[in-house]
Parts: sequence; structure tokens; C-alpha cells
Amino acid sequence: MRATAIVNQVCSVIPELTESVLDLPGQITKARNDFAHHIPIDQNKEPLEMSYLRWLIVVTATPWLLRALLLLHAGIRPDVIRDGFLESDRFEHVRANIAQFVRELGWDFPPPPV
Repeated sequence: MRATAIVNQVCSVIPELTESVLDLPGQITKARNDFAHHIPIDQNKEPLEMSYLRWLIVVTATPWLLRALLLLHAGIRPDVIRDGFLESDRFEHVRANIAQFVRELGWDFPPPPV
């Protein structure tokens, strides 16, 4: 629930963070559980390369989620945050990298916004 609340709050301002990932809160939770509970990797269920890509999505998106959350809590206007993110070359690379990881995992992309 915490991951969902953060992702929803941030992505109401910067929807581009989830433009390639159907369930970012679920992926954050799953990665957290993988590491917190030291769950052994079942190579038959998910090859290690796929686990790495799944984790890369989380470690790539999370700093941007938290950065935006902090800016929102600091009282920065949402339009200023969004404009700043969209003007950032680093954020553009993050979006491209996440989309590439999703393609390599063979996941479906979310439908485009209406």
C-alpha cells in the first residue's frame, strides 16, 4: 500500500514515470521482498537475467520517485516539478532505459493515456 500511495502521488504529477511499467508499485514491493526476505532465486521460474532486469526497473525509477516526492512535500508546485523533470536529459535517459528493460522482459506496455 505504501508503494502504491507514493507512485500514485508522484505519477499524478509525472505520469511519464509509469509510461512503460504496468504495475510499478507491485514491482517495487516484489523487489523489496526479494531482498528483505532473501528469497532464493528459482532459475526455473525466472532466470537470473530476468530478475536483474526487473530489479533494474525498480532501482532506476525509485530515485526519481523519491526526488519528486520530496519536492512535492517541500511545496514545489507540481507543474514546476514536471517541467523540470521533462527538461532533464537524465530523466529522458531513465525513461528510455526503463522502456528497454520492459521490452527485454517481454512485458506489455500500458495503454497510452487518453
